[in-house]
Amino acid sequence: MRLLQAIYGARASGGVILITSKKGVSDKINVNVNYQGGFQNVAKKLQVLNAAEYSDAMNLARDNAGLPRIPAFDPAFEPTARTTKTNWMDEIFRTGEIQDLSLSVNGKTEKSNFFLSGSYRKNEGILLNTYGERYTVRANSSFKLADNFTIGENISYSLTDGQTANTSSSYTGAIQAAILYPPNATIYREDGSGQFGGVPEKYIGSYGDVINPVAYLKRLDNKNPISTILINPYAEWEIVPGLKVKSNWGYTRIQDNASDFTVKVTEPGKIFDFNRLTLKNITTTDLLSEQTISYEKSFGKHNLKALAGYTYQETKRDFYTIEGTGFDNEDPSQRYLLNAKLIQQTAAGRSDEIISSYVGRINYDFSQKYLISGIVRRDGTSKLLENNRWKVYPSVSAGWLISEENFMKGIEPIISNLKLRASWGQIGNLGNLGPYQFSVPLVQTQALIGAVPSINYGYAESELSNPNLKWESSEQTNIGLDFTMLNNSLVGSVDAYVKKNKDMLVRDQLPGVSGTPQGRIVNSGDVENKGIEVSLTYQKTRGEFKFDVTANAGFLSNRIVSIKDDLNSLEPLGLSRVRSLPLANIYQVGSPVGAFYGYQTNGLFQSNDEVKAYVNKDGVMYQPNAVAGDIKFKDENGDGVINNSDRVVLGSPFPKTTYSLNANFRYKGFDMNIFFNGAAGNSVFNAVKHTGLNASFPGYNLLAESKDAWTPTNTDTNVPVLSSTDNNNNFGRISNLFIEDASFLRLKNVSIGYTVKESWLNGKAKLRFFISGQNLFTITKYSGMDPEVGLKNFGMDLGRYPLSRIYMTGVNATF
Repeated sequence: MRLLQAIYGARASGGVILITSKKGVSDKINVNVNYQGGFQNVAKKLQVLNAAEYSDAMNLARDNAGLPRIPAFDPAFEPTARTTKTNWMDEIFRTGEIQDLSLSVNGKTEKSNFFLSGSYRKNEGILLNTYGERYTVRANSSFKLADNFTIGENISYSLTDGQTANTSSSYTGAIQAAILYPPNATIYREDGSGQFGGVPEKYIGSYGDVINPVAYLKRLDNKNPISTILINPYAEWEIVPGLKVKSNWGYTRIQDNASDFTVKVTEPGKIFDFNRLTLKNITTTDLLSEQTISYEKSFGKHNLKALAGYTYQETKRDFYTIEGTGFDNEDPSQRYLLNAKLIQQTAAGRSDEIISSYVGRINYDFSQKYLISGIVRRDGTSKLLENNRWKVYPSVSAGWLISEENFMKGIEPIISNLKLRASWGQIGNLGNLGPYQFSVPLVQTQALIGAVPSINYGYAESELSNPNLKWESSEQTNIGLDFTMLNNSLVGSVDAYVKKNKDMLVRDQLPGVSGTPQGRIVNSGDVENKGIEVSLTYQKTRGEFKFDVTANAGFLSNRIVSIKDDLNSLEPLGLSRVRSLPLANIYQVGSPVGAFYGYQTNGLFQSNDEVKAYVNKDGVMYQPNAVAGDIKFKDENGDGVINNSDRVVLGSPFPKTTYSLNANFRYKGFDMNIFFNGAAGNSVFNAVKHTGLNASFPGYNLLAESKDAWTPTNTDTNVPVLSSTDNNNNFGRISNLFIEDASFLRLKNVSIGYTVKESWLNGKAKLRFFISGQNLFTITKYSGMDPEVGLKNFGMDLGRYPLSRIYMTGVNATF
């Protein structure tokens, strides 16, 4: 990635598509067929209370709060109160089938080669009624029109589609709903009508505002077909030996369509007495031009390579969103805008953004022993105003092949290769910066105005413009060592680096009085990453038995160095909140990016006397509303009051250490691969606990962990007392109650294969059969479904789509 960023600059950090063509491999035509099929299921489910335990928990919570019990949880009033009718966690998951087929044809002649491929993949999700589907077609060829002139092209087309479920909301996520929905409710009505069921109707208001999760999943009707076509012609002309001109062009068109029909929910419980069809369309076209000239020459022991070029990339987007509501007939055949009573266009727009660069690179080596390379690029973007539009980014690297020195001669069996490397460089990054953040367009809105309120339409700011935005820059210094030892049995590398991100682009959350709910994008400050990366491979051959084992480890220290203009309420784009809780992540100098920030606790109060004895130096109780079993919060700054000033950093969402182990074994026709990966030193905010252990939410079912809640006879626990009132704010504050160690070790993949002897097939084909398993087990202390979920969402686990355990079998054939 370091080399990629040096060459492609901001386009690399923004996700540039590099086309690395497969070519024909022999003078005959080769046909390759690969098929694999299998199934997947959820790797881990969360356990919840059954109906009897649920009723006991609700009654105990009312008793502890000094409130009368609710009839809904007493069999004398509600006969089903203690009868488990549905295990919702079991019902929302399924075993999903996977099918994957690919076919390719390739060949070459003296002056041309070609490669054609196609593939299809169908993946049934582990949640009911979810799936993914993908078709791809690809073709590339090259032709040598003259000894010094070559043309070629890469063409690809893909179509993806699928149906997804909401698992990211702490209000309506499918997994959250399965945890919280009462176990004495049924999937379908018990009258045999086939209609979806709900909570017992007699006490409908006692079970919380959650919908039937199975009904939600089975009613899903959302599609998101995305078609992508990429055309990449190129030509290369060697004007004179060593001097080449290359012209590379790329055109990409992405058609992103989405439709989502939401039906009425009328069964007992949380009712949505409306329906809606939402249609979204985004058309993206991308034009890329890369024009380079290169020169390569050797002068005795001196070797020189030079390149100069210009790149231009323009991306255009057109989008709109239309909503239709008021469908009298919800039959799938009638779910079209034509049948809606009210049709509104809720969003529309167009954007055009350009990034262009001038780049120069020189590589020099002497006797292939001393190497130096320098790159300078000047990047410009339409996303910034003229004063900050252009930026120059240099980089330099050097290498010393120590093993080629005379003083290393004679020790080749011990050290056959030893290379010292060092580099320094800068690149630009625009991150998720929109095309017009310096002058954000107004959006259509509506408001009730007048003594007799009436709807008035107009335009307003959704976020503030910032004309002072500039490039976010990354500067990295690296030193590394590559080595090969012990008769080439041991191969490894060690890298140490310091990377500084300067003028980071983040979103500043402004006070509500600003009138802009999305705040504004700002250059916030600087972040420093320091790390060491180590890779070791040991390989050996004993007759027909061969094996290699590769271990990788990375050690990272991340901290915010500075924040500009005293900004302290920054949040990364896309950060999630948990219901009414404040943000769990913070930007703070000296802390990791997005560190968890909240109250440190000191166990639970074991008695009311202990509550009364927890006083400051003036004898004033710290937590006068607490009772036995409530959380004891720390007065971190010692000012005698527990308030926002006592919040501290509770952990980091980013691991201090990542590691992996990959082993390959081969014996005759058999092969085996085992791959482990893991992380340590990071934390996850387990937001599922906010509702799953909190009995102050009316009528929600709870996690099975709530059975370990504090009682006078169960004091050795960290789960607070169950109470229908949260007077102590146990669940209204961000605290280390929710922060868990997310370290893990995972068996990521195991595969076993057998390759049929070519002699058995008369040398006309190659045939390999295999079986594999993915995510077979995870060792972790984390109580949620997947400790790795936090790495994808700044450490927030809201009951997101869980990890799948996958079993596959397949065949690879070449003819």
